Amino acid sequence: SNTGSGSDSSDSTSTSSGNSSSSKSKEDQEYEKKQAEYDQQLSELQDQMDDLENKQANAQSNLDAATSELANLMANIQALAAQIAEKQQEISDAGAEIVAAQALADEQYRQIKLRMKYTYENGGNETILTSILDSDSIGDLMNRVEYASSVYEYDQQMLDTYEGTVQTITELKQQLEAEEAELEVEEQEMAAQQASLDAKVAAMEATLGDISNQLA
Repeated sequence: SNTGSGSDSSDSTSTSSGNSSSSKSKEDQEYEKKQAEYDQQLSELQDQMDDLENKQANAQSNLDAATSELANLMANIQALAAQIAEKQQEISDAGAEIVAAQALADEQYRQIKLRMKYTYENGGNETILTSILDSDSIGDLMNRVEYASSVYEYDQQMLDTYEGTVQTITELKQQLEAEEAELEVEEQEMAAQQASLDAKVAAMEATLGDISNQLA
């Protein structure tokens, strides 16, 4: 009878120990599961942080490049504006030269007309011919012929010279005006590029701000 009672007590103790061991195993498994989930969340969060930091670095790099490009563009625009001012001065100078040359050409043309009128009123070519035929000697004849030729050639040469000068300066002015027009077009294009770049910088600054806020 006593032996039977001892055996029952031993079985009860064994069963209780088994139940306790099984309970601890389940707790360990639950802890390990939660720990794995936590580690996974932490890893994902770290990946997100790394991705945001990379985006921030890229955005900052692009912003720095755009800012540098903007500075270079503004310097180019200033240089272009100076070139335009210089061209405008050259055009103004060319205009003054044209006026002066035209005045000289007009004066020379007036003198030639007076000479032609004087020659016509005094018999024209007949007077010149008579003057040549009335020469006293061969030497005198050659001198008179040479003088008559030199007068005509001088008048013609001076007229041609001044007409050529006016034409040259007119062409120069046209060329300078064309260059100014080209420069103005370039300035407008660069101004448009600057506006576009300003918008790009503003957009990048906004993007960088968003990323910084996400990292905060």
